[in-house]
Amino acid sequence: MSTSDNNSVAKVKPLSNSNYTEWCGEMKAWLMRNGLWRLVSGKETKPSDPKEAEKWEIKEEKAAGEIYLLVESDQRVHFRGHEENPIKMWALLEAAHLSKKPGARFNAYDDLFSIRKQDDESLVDLGTRIEKAMQAIQNLRPADFKIETLDEELQCMALIRALPEDYRHLTMPLLLLDKLDKSVIIQAFRSEELNRQRQLGGESLNQAKAGGNGYKGKKPYNGGNRPQEDRDTCRYCKEKGHWLHNCPEIAKKKLFLPLSQKKTSFKDSWSLDNLDANIDESADSGRGGSGRIGRGYQCR
Repeated sequence: MSTSDNNSVAKVKPLSNSNYTEWCGEMKAWLMRNGLWRLVSGKETKPSDPKEAEKWEIKEEKAAGEIYLLVESDQRVHFRGHEENPIKMWALLEAAHLSKKPGARFNAYDDLFSIRKQDDESLVDLGTRIEKAMQAIQNLRPADFKIETLDEELQCMALIRALPEDYRHLTMPLLLLDKLDKSVIIQAFRSEELNRQRQLGGESLNQAKAGGNGYKGKKPYNGGNRPQEDRDTCRYCKEKGHWLHNCPEIAKKKLFLPLSQKKTSFKDSWSLDNLDANIDESADSGRGGSGRIGRGYQCR
């Protein structure tokens, strides 16, 4: 900041949406230099004497004019209707740019811990940047901020910061709270877990009703290890419409099962690889009986 004399306009960069911290310091210095800061800060109240009150009102108008001229046009919306009250103007600008909610401090802490030294930056300049970031955090703290409050907020911020991107719908409302409370966040986590479990349960139920592939319940019996589409296909002649026990091809060959094989497992005696061999052997032996497959075989 630079000035020429008391009657000149201060060479302070007007307040924008991103330079409040710098503007606040320079504007405060300018008002102090012109004997107006005590009035703007509220330390100098309006006197009861009419003549002194008139002098105070003149200083009030001057301070309001200084603030108005050193604010960009889009920022004047914050104090609309209070253009003649510098105390109110200053407070409204501070409230607009220094939201002292936990979410604002969360972002400020995140900015602080994200600082990295630039390739062309000296260590002294790095220290200056970190100091400015810390000053921004301090400006966001309310008047009654204590070290216990900091400990609580750091725990809450660690919980929120640990959430992945798909939990963004949960983090945003938490950062808008007037106070970060660990118990509130833990309760929000529990509610989120319950909602997700209900959604998964509902999806599984819908898939089960629709016969979806996502159903992980007990699979229906499909006739052993045979594919579902082959249940009505004869395993001997490969034709559909009948099973092995009433296969016409086997009937034509007049298959008679030997009694000695009735206690033999189907896998050992009637596998597809040796079915023809058993047929030939039974035909040659002449030992048949009833001309049908033994009851001990559950063939399909």
